[in-house]
Amino acid sequence: MRNGTHGGAIFRFDLPLSELAEEEQQKELSPWPARRVTGLKPGEPEYRILVVEDHKENRLLMESLGLVVKEAADGEAGVAQWEAWQPHLIWMDMRMPGMDGYEATRRIKATEQGQRTKVIALTASAFEEDRHKVIAAGCDDFVRKPFREEEVCEMLERHLGVGFTYEEAGVAEGIDQHSATPLTADDLAVLPGELLTALHRASMQADDEAVRGLLAQIDEEHANLVQDLAALVRDFRFADVLALTDPSGRDS
Repeated sequence: MRNGTHGGAIFRFDLPLSELAEEEQQKELSPWPARRVTGLKPGEPEYRILVVEDHKENRLLMESLGLVVKEAADGEAGVAQWEAWQPHLIWMDMRMPGMDGYEATRRIKATEQGQRTKVIALTASAFEEDRHKVIAAGCDDFVRKPFREEEVCEMLERHLGVGFTYEEAGVAEGIDQHSATPLTADDLAVLPGELLTALHRASMQADDEAVRGLLAQIDEEHANLVQDLAALVRDFRFADVLALTDPSGRDS
């Protein structure tokens, strides 16, 4: 201390943030696909898709596109499922407990058959160094979470040549483009009240991971409901989820 003043220190640091490419910026500004996929083109072969992560709604999305899907909750189970089933393409979550996606991908790609299997990384990171790490592990491409349906279809078209059919332009014009029959609070009345309350709280915090975890608890008989809710979360429409799960509306 000098002349009644206190000394201090100034710290500076750099964050490795990179500017989004123009196409990425356009993607962020366009929450809806130009055309919605309605299924596979007639005559398309059977595509086996393995989803290695613990979010049920992502498997349901793949199935809704007409694909044959199996799932594994972690890297070790994913490698075992790949060996037994030989899928055409794997969606690989890179951060999982136990064996993560990096190690699982390296083990798969170390084999001749694995070289012929397409592996698409699912990652929440936008840092360029993490993208390089994903590719270095052997992944053929990556999608940043939360992803949208059109991104899934683009990857399937690019890496497997999958042909899709699309709704006619303007079919959904002037209405909610996600669904011709948007969800209502009555649709969610089949779910337990405690689950709806938990969904409401998670949506208030825009916690997509928590919402996905709750959706995974919903019974298979409500698969369409899970898919519709998951689509709202993927497009960051938490305000819609809040309205659908509003407890005051349920009490009235």
